[in-house]
Amino acid sequence: MKQGDKEDFDGKNLQCLPPLPSLPSLLKLEIFATQLGNAMRRVGRACHCEVKYVIKTQADHKT
Repeated sequence: MKQGDKEDFDGKNLQCLPPLPSLPSLLKLEIFATQLGNAMRRVGRACHCEVKYVIKTQADHKT
């Protein structure tokens, strides 16, 4: 492979990259990520409580 071939390949590669999203898109993405994070925290809390409850009830059954 010659040096010229590599440069051509690199040029094609750059053209394949999608254009960067505009600022409004990034802002929407950030809001979405925040909402997703909050939802996952809520789910995590719910699961955590459920797990503690299950462990507690299992411990009660043993006694």
